[in-house]
Amino acid sequence: MSRPLRYVPFLLACAHLLFGALPRVCGQEERVVFLGRTSVTGTVTAAFPQEILVRDAEGATHRLLIHGEEAPGVRLKGRERLLTHPAKAKVTGQFRPGDISLGKVRFEARINRQGQTKDAVAELWVVSAGGGVTVKEEPPNRADYALCEIVGAVNRLRNDRLLIRVPKNDFTLNTTLAVGLAKDAVVRFETDDYRKAGAGAKVTSCTAVRTNTGDLVVERIEMEVDAKSLPKPRTEDELEAKFADLSDEPQKPRNVRSARFILYTDISERQAQILLAKLERMVSLLEEYFRKRMTGVVSGFVVRDMENFPASVFPDPEGRMKLLEGAGRCVGKSLGASRSATVYAIDDHGTVQHEATHAYCCLAFGSTGPTWLGEGVAELGQYWKEDSKGVDINSYVVEYIKQAAPRRTLLEIAVPGRVPAGNWQDYAWRWALCHLLSQNPNYAPRFKPLAIALMSKQPSASFESVYGPVSRELAFEYDFFLEHFDNGFRADLCAWQWNRPSRTLRGDGVLKTKVLAQHGWQAASVKLKAGESYEIVGEGKWRVDPEGEQYDADGDAQGRGRLMGCLFADYKLGPPFALGAKATLQAPMDGDLFLRCADEWHQLADNKGEMSVSVRRAAATAE
Repeated sequence: MSRPLRYVPFLLACAHLLFGALPRVCGQEERVVFLGRTSVTGTVTAAFPQEILVRDAEGATHRLLIHGEEAPGVRLKGRERLLTHPAKAKVTGQFRPGDISLGKVRFEARINRQGQTKDAVAELWVVSAGGGVTVKEEPPNRADYALCEIVGAVNRLRNDRLLIRVPKNDFTLNTTLAVGLAKDAVVRFETDDYRKAGAGAKVTSCTAVRTNTGDLVVERIEMEVDAKSLPKPRTEDELEAKFADLSDEPQKPRNVRSARFILYTDISERQAQILLAKLERMVSLLEEYFRKRMTGVVSGFVVRDMENFPASVFPDPEGRMKLLEGAGRCVGKSLGASRSATVYAIDDHGTVQHEATHAYCCLAFGSTGPTWLGEGVAELGQYWKEDSKGVDINSYVVEYIKQAAPRRTLLEIAVPGRVPAGNWQDYAWRWALCHLLSQNPNYAPRFKPLAIALMSKQPSASFESVYGPVSRELAFEYDFFLEHFDNGFRADLCAWQWNRPSRTLRGDGVLKTKVLAQHGWQAASVKLKAGESYEIVGEGKWRVDPEGEQYDADGDAQGRGRLMGCLFADYKLGPPFALGAKATLQAPMDGDLFLRCADEWHQLADNKGEMSVSVRRAAATAE
C-alpha cells in the first residue's frame, strides 16, 4: 500500500539527514534509496572500468561501483539512467626506479643553465600532467647551480641515470636533462585515479553507500599499490601522458578536428584530443579488420553540458532527445555513392565509440546491417580497448545476462532486418552474440564475411545460412559462454575443441595428452565407458597466478590448480570431477573425456604451465 504523497518531503528530508544528499541521475532526482553506509577493506582481486572486486579478511568478495571522472555516472542494477555520485579516490605507492614504467616525474635537483645536475636525486614523484623547470632558489651567480623543481617525461633509465625531456623554458638551454639517481632513490606515486590500482592492491579504507538496487557505490576509497598491482600502461594512459600539457578546463562549444572526425563539443582541449586519438585508432582497427576504408569524414556532437547548446544547433531532433536522455545516436544517409554520418553522444567515451562504430559502418558499407549486427558491433566498439582480448564491460551488463531467466536464444537475438533498437537489455544480448562470434576461433572466420555481406545489403546473406551447419556446436558454446563468462573471460581460451577426435582404449593401451593451464576444457581424445575404471595421472607444474606458487596436479588446499575432468556426450556436458595428480575414476557415463586446470573461468589468461596426462584402463582386482 503506497504512502500519502504529503509524507514524501518529510521522508526525503529524513533520508538527507541520515545518509546525505540524494544522488542525481541525468540531472533529475532519482528514486534511489540509500540504505546506509558500509566500510570495506581488503585486497583487490579484479579491476574494471567503474568497478573493482575486493576480497576482505574473511574471504568475502565485495563488488564496488565507482563513479570516476572518465564517465558521467554509474549504472545500477535494473536502472536505465546513470547514477551521478562521484567518488573521491586516493591511490599511493612507493617503488624502486626500475620497478615501473615512469612516464612523467616530478623532483627537485640543483641544475645549471646548461642542464647539468649537481647532486644525485633521492626522491621522485610520478605525475600525469605538467612539464617544465621552476627555480625555487636562485643561484649566487648566473653560472652556478639553482635548486629547481623539474617536471618532465622520462626518456630512459640507464645505470642509475635518468634522461628527462622538459619543455623549452627560461632557465636551461637544453630540453633533455641527464639526472643521476641516489643508490637508495625511491619513486613515490599518488593519484586520484582509481584505475591505477589493479589486482593485488590493498584497500586500506573505503566508505560505500548501499542502495535499494543491491549495489555498493563508493564515496571514498584509499588504496596502496606495489610494482605488481600497478596496472600495465594502457593506450588511454599513453594518450593522457601525450596530451598532458593541454588544458583540462571545459570549453565553449567549438569544432575539434582529426583526419576522420569533426566534432562540435564543449569538452576540454585535452579530453578532445584524447577522444579524437582513440576514435582514429579504433577506426583504423575497424578498417584493418574489415579491409574496407570509410569514405568521407564523420561529423557530430559530443556534449558535456546541454545548457551550452541551443536547440537550434542540432539538425536532428531525435539526436537532441537522445542527448537529453544521456545517450547517443548516429544518423547515417546513403544515396548512391554519396554517404554521410552524424553522431550525437554525451561526454562518455564508450557512448562516442558506439556511435562512431555505426558511423564507420555507414560510410564504409552504406549501412549497419540488421539491428542485431549493427548494435552488436557498435557495442563491441563501445567496449573496445586495444590491449584487451577478454570481456571488459560494465558490470551491470554482466550481472543482467548471468541472472536473466529465461536467457534469449540465438535466433531470438539474430532477428533478420531492421527492428526497434530497444533498451540496454536488448543491446546486452546483441553484444554477447557478437563478442562470442568475433572472439571464438570456431566462429570468427565466418563472422567477418557475414558482417560485410549484411552491411553491404547482399540479399542472400543471413545468420542462418552461415551458422546453420554448425548450429548445434554454436548453441552449445553460446550456452557455455553465458554460464561461465564474467569480466576477464577469454572466449578464445575457452573455445571447444570440436576437431579433436576421440578413440576407445584397448587392452593395456595408454593415451597421453597435454593440458594447458591457460585454457578451458581440453579434449583428452579418449572415450570412456560408463561403469569402467580408468587410471589418470597428471605430471608437471603450473601456476594460476603469474608470480604465484607452482602447483602439481593436486593444486592448493582450496583446489585451485587441481587437475579436473568432465565427460561430454551428445552436446551435453556432465558434472566436473576432481582428478589431481593420480586418480582411479569409474566413468559415470559414456562420453569423451575433457580436462582442465581448476581456476576461475574469467582468470585463466594469466595462468602458466602445462600437465602431461596419461589415461589407461585400471587393472582388474582379484576377488
